[in-house]
Amino acid sequence: MHRFVNRWRSHIHWLWAALAYLALTLAITFPVTRQLSTHLAGQENGDTLEFVWSIWWWQRALFTLHQSPVNITMLSYPAGQTFALLPVMSQTFLLALPFSALTSPVVAYNIVWLASFVLCGLAGYALCRDLSGENLAGFFGGVIWVVFPNKMGHALGGHLFNQLLFAFALYTLALIHVLRQPTPTRAVLAGLALALAGTVHPVYIAYYLAPVTLTLLLAARWKTKPRRAFFNRANLLAFSLMLGVAALIIVPLLAPALLQVAGGQLKYLVERGATGFAFDSVSYFIPAPNNPFIQKTPLAQFARRIVISDFESIGYLGWVAIILAGIGIWARRAESKVWIVLGLFGIVLALGPLLKVGGPLVQVPVEDGSDQYPLLLPYAFLGNLPLFQWSRTPGRISIIIMLALSVLAAYGWTALRRPNWGFARQLVVLGGITILLAAETLIKFPFPTIPATVPTPLLTLRVAPPEQAVITLPWKDNNANLRALY
Repeated sequence: MHRFVNRWRSHIHWLWAALAYLALTLAITFPVTRQLSTHLAGQENGDTLEFVWSIWWWQRALFTLHQSPVNITMLSYPAGQTFALLPVMSQTFLLALPFSALTSPVVAYNIVWLASFVLCGLAGYALCRDLSGENLAGFFGGVIWVVFPNKMGHALGGHLFNQLLFAFALYTLALIHVLRQPTPTRAVLAGLALALAGTVHPVYIAYYLAPVTLTLLLAARWKTKPRRAFFNRANLLAFSLMLGVAALIIVPLLAPALLQVAGGQLKYLVERGATGFAFDSVSYFIPAPNNPFIQKTPLAQFARRIVISDFESIGYLGWVAIILAGIGIWARRAESKVWIVLGLFGIVLALGPLLKVGGPLVQVPVEDGSDQYPLLLPYAFLGNLPLFQWSRTPGRISIIIMLALSVLAAYGWTALRRPNWGFARQLVVLGGITILLAAETLIKFPFPTIPATVPTPLLTLRVAPPEQAVITLPWKDNNANLRALY
């Protein structure tokens, strides 16, 4: 019994962290929790209604029709549609499935939407606590991973794929553990975490998993002396096992899409418009235009000029996080290097193919200056590669920036905290910094919600004679399409 109590005490910090992240979530998303069954979290012109429909469709396909959700027989009837990429976008809908079955798609959407913040917080806490060595430092790193503005922008648009990011922090931590001590158990866990992260959305393979994995592996090899010793038997077996476990899960899910790519059937997924949805370089330092603390100031007018999409192009990092990250870099230079590299990599790529400063594109004079051309950035070349082609939103690479910033800020807290501070004083200071960070990163308050109503004609149709039906008319309006799905 005494052993059990000691073990419970050693793990109770996870419960306190979860409760703290839940309280933070309830505060920044007010009044969503008061409207779980009557409203939907998000803004009217976002993709919320499409995600609610998708949650409903997964439940109906699996439990009622007993078929794969990939074959969407409800759309384009009678031919239906087949979307081979759906298995590698399945995590969101599988998480929602039990809630949808027990309640409704509306409630399920809201629960998963809210849970995404807490799960991200706990995953960020696990990573930052492990690297910093302190619970409170880890907690603050997790706070950054909860509230960062680009993710909040996606929450505004109802983009669950871009909110459920917890698997990326977990995979990063699992990979670090393998690099520290390459055991079979750690390799299997890292492989499972990689597979979990690989079922969020396929573009994150290019936007996060590949660059982070490669950077951490190169950093570990650089630290190994002599460097050829990095490729020892234990490391090679662990990496092979990790990738093998992930491949056993991911390859069967991805295979149908790869076959369609080879057959030229997924060309319609190639996106255009990356320049418009990329970050303006100034946006890293300017709060979102609808932040309640700047909303009525000239700064908000400037922010509206550089943030053209409430959902995609909010690049603000937060001055509290930047300052603490700077302290962390100064205090722990050696440990910070790999995170600085990852952060800078994300900062450059999130700017997209062409450089924007304060709104307009930067024009570079050529020869005598009579001709001027936009300044090309690295993303201009990456944008034509597989997976990159399927996204017009380079700003989503900001998850690398924010995870690096979370770790560096956690280092900063360990340097800022003084040895003579008691636990109570540490909590007061940490609470104050957390409130400042949450306030400056708000994108809207109170958080917008959409009434979960059904149009009167459809309510009438439910009790109408069976020969009546709904006919879809061609209408070039995405909001109308999403409302029709709902």
